[in-house]
Amino acid sequence: MELAVVNSLGVETYQKFSDLFLHLIVENDKSSGYASFVARDPDQLDVDALAEEALRKTSKEEPIQIEPGEYEVILEPYAVSELLSFLGYLGFHALAVQEGRSFSLIGSGKKWWMKR
Repeated sequence: MELAVVNSLGVETYQKFSDLFLHLIVENDKSSGYASFVARDPDQLDVDALAEEALRKTSKEEPIQIEPGEYEVILEPYAVSELLSFLGYLGFHALAVQEGRSFSLIGSGKKWWMKR
């Protein structure tokens, strides 16, 4: 990947680099497990540790049926990271706000989150 930044303040910079992404999904008959790795240094990649992490998340128990409804959930860090990245891509950035296309402008000035 190549990245160049030039602006009207006289900043001129350039960098060439590579990123390594590995997303691992392990499945059995009953469930699945996930682990992920991102770095620029391939020597940091430990495939065995990633596989172990994903395997720990699989279940050997039979899945159960639950009724539709509201449930409190706990998201693991991978899920939160993906959610925030997607929200940032969609509208949590200055350009989207300046152009008036950010969803964060909906209800501007109103409380967004409910108190607990």
